[in-house]
Amino acid sequence: MTNIFISDYDVANTFCAEKDCNSFTGFKEVIEQGKIVVLNMNIAIFKNLSKLLAAYLKLDFQSEVLSRPYKW
Repeated sequence: MTNIFISDYDVANTFCAEKDCNSFTGFKEVIEQGKIVVLNMNIAIFKNLSKLLAAYLKLDFQSEVLSRPYKW
């Protein structure tokens, strides 16, 4: 499932940046600030990659939401 991130040079350079170059630190900060994350990829060009990234984003978001304490 993650092979595309190491087998395709362009994908690896785009989505596997060095840690000091990464501007997205995760959903914790995004949720706390009330921001929205949008994945804008052409599904006709990046069919499998866009579906894979969308699934990863959903899972990461759900994981962050479920790890937060419930407030009444």
